[in-house]
Amino acid sequence: MPAIHELIPNAEGLLALEPEELAVVFLPAIGSSGDGMSPGRAIKRGNLFLPGHSPVNGYPAQYRNRVYEALAAAWVWLEREGMLLPAPGQQDPDWVFISERGRALTKKENFDAYRYSSIFPRKALHPAIASSTFALFIRGHYDTVVFEAFRAVEVAVRQATGLPQELVGSPLMRKAFDVHNGALTDTSLVPSEKQAMSDLFTGAMGLFKNPPSHRSAAISKPEDAVDLVMFANYLLRLVDQRAAAKSTSP
Repeated sequence: MPAIHELIPNAEGLLALEPEELAVVFLPAIGSSGDGMSPGRAIKRGNLFLPGHSPVNGYPAQYRNRVYEALAAAWVWLEREGMLLPAPGQQDPDWVFISERGRALTKKENFDAYRYSSIFPRKALHPAIASSTFALFIRGHYDTVVFEAFRAVEVAVRQATGLPQELVGSPLMRKAFDVHNGALTDTSLVPSEKQAMSDLFTGAMGLFKNPPSHRSAAISKPEDAVDLVMFANYLLRLVDQRAAAKSTSP
């Protein structure tokens, strides 16, 4: 496994990551530093950060204290999530091993999710999507990521229209964007464009929100999840625009 500075060569890029994001890269590095992949092959936190071997050494000196703090926060996150567990037979709590759950995170397919996370524009996403998708994405739960993104669109449409809770998915979109009297319909559009907008939202719900809720692993590729989250993000911003226009119309 490459060193952290080889995977994230830019210190500013590393410092921009949340602990759970950095942990995906840090955990394989922890394992490769001293095995740690079983209860009988423990590793010690203090040893990992010894001056001559610390992972911070790969970064410029002016960043090392901050990089250490970021890596320490990632370590605490890994412990809290049960990825690093106390090693049996050790009185010093600094001795740990990587749990079965942690070992799953180090598998290639899950580690590859981190590589895609660098193109996952979390900071550009609508807050309603960003808050519920990234942690799922870095764990490889792509179908759930897509479901949550489109569910955020559904919730926003319902809030903007006041339509009842029992109206969900495609029927909700048809009602909200009804060509003749939809609460979110743009009256400045020609009839064919009104219909296209209705079809866009209705089709998105039927194709991308509903299947993941009753089929296993409908979305299996990280790049597909990124594309679909961005599509949901665009739809959500359209809803915001229509809701704003509705609130200012006479």
